[in-house]
Amino acid sequence: TPGATSTLSAVTVADTMVRNEYSRFSIPLMVGYRFSPAGKISVGLHTGIAYMNLLNADAWVYNINDKSVQRTDEKSELWRRNTFDALFRIEAAYAVTDRFSVMLRPAGSLLLTSQYNDNYAAKRKSFRQSVEGGVVLMW
Repeated sequence: TPGATSTLSAVTVADTMVRNEYSRFSIPLMVGYRFSPAGKISVGLHTGIAYMNLLNADAWVYNINDKSVQRTDEKSELWRRNTFDALFRIEAAYAVTDRFSVMLRPAGSLLLTSQYNDNYAAKRKSFRQSVEGGVVLMW
């Protein structure tokens, strides 16, 4: 939490999160449109939604009621088991040959439902971004 000073053995402010790690299984569903404004260049716009299921989690959280630091796992009431992401992508490709092209894909996703349950103080709806690149082989 910004401005918080805490360790795993003591918390000096009313912090709501000390550290967390989690992993999820995601199933994305995307629709898009690709157009070629020039002969060798193509541009695609994609949007969609992803369902995510919590696989495991590990967190140290500050319990405001009894002023203690507690460790939680994926079975804790802290986490939502199921969440949804909104997905956004722009893809640009340049065709080197008829079957081979290079591609650059900036992407972003917005967590539509918080990874934390409603009874948790820090309800985060995080936005994540990435840039992917690679080669595309068509046959």
